[in-house]
Amino acid sequence: EVTDLRGRVVTIPDNIDKIACLSAGSVRLAAYLDATDMIVGVDDFDKGLKGPSPDTPRWSHATYRLAFDTTKVTCVGSESNYKAIMETGAQLIITSKVDVGEIDQIQKNTGIPTIGIIAEGQVNVDDKEFRDNINLLGKALGKEQRAKQLLDGIDSMVNELEGYASKTDNDKKAYIGGMFYMMEGDFYKTSGNYIPFDLAGIKNTMPAMDGNPYNTDAKSIAEAGADYIFVDSINGYLSL
Repeated sequence: EVTDLRGRVVTIPDNIDKIACLSAGSVRLAAYLDATDMIVGVDDFDKGLKGPSPDTPRWSHATYRLAFDTTKVTCVGSESNYKAIMETGAQLIITSKVDVGEIDQIQKNTGIPTIGIIAEGQVNVDDKEFRDNINLLGKALGKEQRAKQLLDGIDSMVNELEGYASKTDNDKKAYIGGMFYMMEGDFYKTSGNYIPFDLAGIKNTMPAMDGNPYNTDAKSIAEAGADYIFVDSINGYLSL
């Protein structure tokens, strides 16, 4: 038995080798846990049939899609396509649906254990829900060692960045561009809430908005007077 992140107690098989990943965050987390070889079904978004097309260059640039080609996995459409889900042979369904009733309905109509993860909201380095997601799936998929490795690795990188804070020239300012958000981004996609800057004690030239990356312009960047400019390599190929 596991208790998922929606508070549901779910009985799952001891050994799982086939999973269906539905809704935002499911494939991403499976990729983090090196469990993509288990995925036998994805929804039409991760298949590229809904929203941005895989023919759109940036659709495939999500980190987990660079590591794992979701377009080659069977598409079940959506959580409501019970027959298609069942036909994948999945032994476990992972979904980020918020409504507990909907998750229960998926499990009841497919007869497949279904666990709920949390994908909404902001993720920070000390985000409890992210860690709970990793630990839940680590236990459910028999990937506890990988889950520990991942979380320990994050903690190690955070400690390293925080160690730079005392060595940082506090008079220097930096701009971060090329940020990838909702499968879009170019040099002018930035954020005033950039975790590596915050941890390392670097002054961010951009104002904090709602927490998510947003678009700025050349004039604002110039007026902010950055001493250094960093560009996320995922969008580094884009021209100014």
